Formats: sequence, structure tokens, C-alpha cells
Amino acid sequence: MLRTGLVSATFRGLEPAAIIELAAQAGCDGIEWSGDVHVPAGELELARTVGEATRAAGLSVIAYDSYYRATPEETFQPVLDTALTLGAPLIRVWAGRKSSADMPPRERLDVAARLAVAARTAARSGLRVATEYHKWSLTDELETALQLLREVGPSPLETLWQGFRFGDVRDAEAELEALEPWLANLHVFFWGPGGFKDRRPLREGAAFWQPLLARYAKDDVERHASLEFVAGDAPEQFRDDVACLQGWIRALQD
Repeated sequence: MLRTGLVSATFRGLEPAAIIELAAQAGCDGIEWSGDVHVPAGELELARTVGEATRAAGLSVIAYDSYYRATPEETFQPVLDTALTLGAPLIRVWAGRKSSADMPPRERLDVAARLAVAARTAARSGLRVATEYHKWSLTDELETALQLLREVGPSPLETLWQGFRFGDVRDAEAELEALEPWLANLHVFFWGPGGFKDRRPLREGAAFWQPLLARYAKDDVERHASLEFVAGDAPEQFRDDVACLQGWIRALQD
């Protein structure tokens, strides 16, 4: 089962109230609230207000995108407290601050150990933890992401997934198949050959995204496909992208 969402960092210049209004008007199911701009860790009154306003608008809080990177100078408890106050069932974290190729083995093991502790700590409060699937971290390649997830062992660590490269969809399908035992949610967007600076309307990515969404449209497990990196950072484009995504999901579920 797939539901739609918005990653709030998509619109960093908007206040939470405006983001809630935009997501509700567009027909989203929920919002991933970002900790680097909209709900900073430790600001519990703000987290409570944003969470209540989200639910009052008929939206769910999909996740707390914490930007916790499992480094020695960070503390996880404020992140957990904020997620609990916000009412988020899932905390998004990052696997370090370096690319997998640049991270020494000892540092990699330390990151894995801290993430394992974070996942176990969150689980005791009924929350889940998932790594971002992203460059400049241990999840920048499939093999290093799998290595990390296996190294944390029985700890309930999960992962998100997003496309790095929008070429052969078979490569993306292979990644998702390998990550499926740990897969939490998807981040959905589409880029042209120019990458991040070449953000395109989601409709242009139909050949890439429709086969991937088909894997989960009728699945018994509830997952969210949350939009990010909207072309031109334009609310109008976001509304079109939501309508497009919802249309694909409905067609796949029929």
C-alpha cells in the first residue's frame, strides 16, 4: 500500500503552517518534517504545535527527518524527544558525514554502532529509525548500504530509498529488491542529465518511476512515497507532481 507525502525541506522558505496548507490542498496523505529548518531538535513546544496542526489538517506525520549523522559530537536523545513530541513514527538519520569511499574502517564501524544504539533506543519508545539513502554517507552505494544494515545486526535499523541516477530502471529495481527487507519509505523526484540542478516535472519520469511504484502499490505493508526536489521549488509544480503521483498509484492499484 502506497500513500503520498511531502518532505518539508522541499520548501525551506515556507513556514510550517504554509507547508501544511500546501500539502493538504494538494491532497497529500502526510508530511515528513525536517529538523534542519522546520522542527529543530530540542524545540519541543514547536514540535508539539507542528504535530497537532498537521493532524488537525487531516494529514499524518510520516517521519521526523532529523539529520542526525551518528558522529561522536552528536546526542540522539533530543532527536528522539522531538520525534515523540511531534508524533512521528519514524526518525530519518544519516550514516555519517563522508562518502563510503572516504570513510576509514574504524569510523565506519563507529557510525554503525551509534546507529544501532539509536535504533534500539527509539524502538523502546515505539519508534523506528531509517537511514537516508544518499551521497556523502555510507548509503551512497548499494553494497555499502547493505554492509551497514547487516553490521547493525539485530538492531531494527531500516532505510529509505531514492534514485541517484535516472537511467536504466532495471538498476533501480535491483537496488530495491536488495534493500526490500529493510525498506521503510521512498523519496520521489526526477532529474535530467544535469542532476540536482536539472530538476524536472515528475511526469517526465513515468518510465522510471511507474515500474518501481508497481512493486509496492498493492503490497500489504504501508509505505509512503514522499515528494522532494520539486522543479523550480514551485508550489504549482508540486501540486502537479502530487496529482501525477497519485494518478500513477491509483492506476497501479486498480
